[in-house]
Amino acid sequence: MKRRGLFWPLAALLLPVAGLAAAAQTELKLAAGSMAASSPVGIAVGELAKRINRYAKGAIRAKPFYEVQLADASGMVEALRGGLVDIGVAGNSYFSSLVPELQAFELPYLFANYLEARKVLDGPAADPVKRKLEENGIKCLAFWEIGFRHLTNNVRPVNSLADVKGLKLRVLPADIQMEAWKSFGAVPVALDSSLLHAALRAGEIEGQENPINEIQSKKLYEVQKYLSLTAHVYTPMILGIALRVWGKLNRTGRETILKAVGEATGLFRQVNDRLERENMDWLRRTKMEINEYPDLALFKKMAEKIHESFIEGKAERKVLLDAIKAAK
Repeated sequence: MKRRGLFWPLAALLLPVAGLAAAAQTELKLAAGSMAASSPVGIAVGELAKRINRYAKGAIRAKPFYEVQLADASGMVEALRGGLVDIGVAGNSYFSSLVPELQAFELPYLFANYLEARKVLDGPAADPVKRKLEENGIKCLAFWEIGFRHLTNNVRPVNSLADVKGLKLRVLPADIQMEAWKSFGAVPVALDSSLLHAALRAGEIEGQENPINEIQSKKLYEVQKYLSLTAHVYTPMILGIALRVWGKLNRTGRETILKAVGEATGLFRQVNDRLERENMDWLRRTKMEINEYPDLALFKKMAEKIHESFIEGKAERKVLLDAIKAAK
């Protein structure tokens, strides 16, 4: 009886400890921005959550959210900084309001192919912009990608730069993109990607530019007649974690996140490459008129002037752009 009497006070002391252990689980909200669960980004975000949960063994619980459940692409930056999202991914341009130097990666005709782009973004050339993101409360875990962008519209086939003149196009919401399309002769409009299909259907804009996977997954073929494979810009995506969250993780938690991110990034790129091939074949079977070999000579010549404008009077940008070009 005496032993039992000693047991109950001990048990009473242990109960709060067990409760504290359960409460110590870290919950992470993962957001895919405006991307659907079936998109390459959505698939990768889902896999990232699964792998975090598997490797954390209960210490971390990650939950994925898609499309605009937590935040659209435009709101992702503030959602990360404000606490609504813990880990989120969105296009590079949406972060450029915080770090204007990020626009360097989306200069027209900077990269010739995916191998070049991924080599640069995975290497030390990207370190300066990563540090600047951290200064603004976001740690870049990895660069994912939307891909190489192509031009669609409802007015006429685009076979050369002259055909762009006067087209009202939705473009990326970054200063350098607006400047680039104005120099190409278009009338650029900044618009969140979640509003794009409706705006095209209503005739509020005449065209847009997006990678093949986005043209297919957002069903833009329903509201666009002409597609030209211009591959004018490579668009990275930033997979970021709020620095306030990263700072609270212990070493094991951080290693868990980085391991899961590394695997999800490799998977994402495989899925993105495969779907781009499949979706291109799929679009060829639609009613869209596709120009697979437009004349890009004048586009590329104009791009050189845009590169010069981007670095003019800005030594830091010149150093970054030189490093990017040297790393290709």
